[in-house]
Amino acid sequence: MLSELLDWLKEPKWFRLRSDWLVWLKRVLFVRNKPHIEIPEPHDLEELNAMLYENMQAMYRRGEEDAMKAGVIVGERNGIIKGKANMLIELLEDVFGEVNKATRDMIYELDEDDLRDCSRRVRFAQSVDDVIGHLF
Repeated sequence: MLSELLDWLKEPKWFRLRSDWLVWLKRVLFVRNKPHIEIPEPHDLEELNAMLYENMQAMYRRGEEDAMKAGVIVGERNGIIKGKANMLIELLEDVFGEVNKATRDMIYELDEDDLRDCSRRVRFAQSVDDVIGHLF
């Protein structure tokens, strides 16, 4: 949008209007919306446009990096939980024999705390239901 304004105001006769837009953008719009961000003092709209473009590109890069880091963390956490679910299923099969698909699916839906609780119940349980039945 600022690029379009720059194109529209490129003629020398619009110098004062360009200056007014610059003041408004720096002192009214930016201060009102982001008072904690310090905006350097650009001398004209072209400089402000370039600065905003660079800042937006940096923000996009930071957002992508943050999203990737968050995705890795979530992926690791999900992998840990799935590993604990697999371990619980193996324990159940060692003690009680084959675990049916419905039970496996229920186990894969459990969170980490419930998986830990169920794993502790295995050694005193008489059946698979004694291990996971209290959750459903």
